[in-house]
Amino acid sequence: MFMKLNIKLIFTFALLVLFHLKGKAQIADSNNNSLMILKSELSNSLSDSAKAKILWSIAGYYLQENNVVDSQLYYALKWYDFVKDKNSIDYDASYGEINSSMSLSTVYEKLGLYSKGIKIQLCSLIKVENHNRGQYVNSLSALSELYLESEDYVNSIKYANKVLELVSNNPVFKSNDSSASKFDLFFYPGALMILGEAYLESNNLDSALYYINKNLEISSKYPEARTLANAEKDLGLYYLKKGELDLALVYFKKSAIHPDVEYDIQFEFSRLMGLANTYFRLGKFDSSIHYSKIAYLKSKNEKYSKGLLNSSFLLGKSYQVVNKVDSALIYMNEFVKIKDSLFNNKLNSEIVIQTFEESKRQEQIEDQKKEEQAKRGENIKLGLIAVFIPVFASIVFLLGKKKKKHTKIISLMGLASTLMLFEFISLLIHPYIEAITNHDTMFIYLILLIIAAILVPLHHKLEEWVKSKI
Repeated sequence: MFMKLNIKLIFTFALLVLFHLKGKAQIADSNNNSLMILKSELSNSLSDSAKAKILWSIAGYYLQENNVVDSQLYYALKWYDFVKDKNSIDYDASYGEINSSMSLSTVYEKLGLYSKGIKIQLCSLIKVENHNRGQYVNSLSALSELYLESEDYVNSIKYANKVLELVSNNPVFKSNDSSASKFDLFFYPGALMILGEAYLESNNLDSALYYINKNLEISSKYPEARTLANAEKDLGLYYLKKGELDLALVYFKKSAIHPDVEYDIQFEFSRLMGLANTYFRLGKFDSSIHYSKIAYLKSKNEKYSKGLLNSSFLLGKSYQVVNKVDSALIYMNEFVKIKDSLFNNKLNSEIVIQTFEESKRQEQIEDQKKEEQAKRGENIKLGLIAVFIPVFASIVFLLGKKKKKHTKIISLMGLASTLMLFEFISLLIHPYIEAITNHDTMFIYLILLIIAAILVPLHHKLEEWVKSKI
């Protein structure tokens, strides 16, 4: 899906680091020789940044390969562990902690280790939410995909909607302008895709169709977004859910004829399983087994756990229907084994706990925002009062200078302005008194009594001075 595509974009030029590290001559060997040189560099005495760049390059190379999951996990984890919380490396640098967490969560997602992927993405989210919009959106979109893969559709929809809130306000998407930033062109259709698929899996077909059509519209308008194939595949899934099998086949096959789409195991698996499920419902079990087996072998080759789970289940069902009991039993046993490892109670509990803790943190942030907003409102009111009092006093003095004076009215206004001043002072200092006394009523009373004892004589003197001036 689109998180993996983003990782590929991040690392497209990662190996260029080879040309700059420690003044080495330009490397023109094969990728394997380049990797050997990079790995040998790790044993040298290097600065933290130089070592992080090498790990970034190695991880980037393996992440672009399709059948080296063990190496992907090893180097993504090694890179992440090295840069995590290291003060000498900016966390949002291209070779820093945030991008390393994105790489690692991509591998965890493929392996079905959803709780681990969610955990590191939630940690990243906390670091970037108030500092780096791009990385923040990246973490949100990664979380929406991880929750989708773990079948937590409520949270998947929640985080995908947060991505939409941040990128869909781009006026380009609301006009006929054909130009849009690469950043928004990546995340906007990506979020639409996640929402369409999450609503499909939740059997909310009306909402699913809305987001799939929206994705189709954006993808058709901006071919460079490279999400048209996904939109067409999702439309196939929609018609499969609706039982319109001929239309489902049309869109599954149509989604396969986009040569510019980069290979992605999740997209390819979803398309193949869409075809397999459609043929199964049409009663064409040979075709269903054919596409299920392709999906199974691709998933096994890349250690894509969710793919192995779903393809083994459909193969077991298909072989059962055609009375190949031994084959059915083999695939059903594998399905049960994978399901237990993917969705056991312990892992589900970890995801629930992490999600709950993040929800509480978000609630605290919202409460803090409301509290700050209320405080700003109080400060504005105090400011208005502070402006009003001298304005009111000025009016009193101006009235006192007129030849025709209403002495009683002016006297009352003068007293009112004096009382307002002292009431304002009490209002201003009251929160500080409460904080000092820890809201103890007796201490508050004594302090206010002392202040009153000081202010009353001053009040009388100021009153006499006001009267003498008017």
